[in-house]
Amino acid sequence: MTGRSLEQLEDDYWGDPPPDTSYLIRTCYRMRQVPLDELDAEGVRILLGQQIGVPYLVPRALEILNRDPFAETHFGYLVDALRRIPEDYWAANPVQHADFDRARRRAGR
Repeated sequence: MTGRSLEQLEDDYWGDPPPDTSYLIRTCYRMRQVPLDELDAEGVRILLGQQIGVPYLVPRALEILNRDPFAETHFGYLVDALRRIPEDYWAANPVQHADFDRARRRAGR
């Protein structure tokens, strides 16, 4: 994968979250600074759930699912986060979509 963070890959530095923001927003800001190869299933799920870094995180999510198709996270499954990726992304990335379909079938989801 890569030792670079979403901030570095996108060349988009958000800085610190605004004061009095929610846990989710603070978490997203923090996770954008973590190198992709250090993000676990939960971190990837949270960011994908907010449609953050989709082109970079879908491959990371598929990598995680290829190791463990049942990759469970604290508040849900990584497979479920991938299900919510917009269809236009999958249409533009058919190989990733096929990988996702295989992982989803292995997980029975």
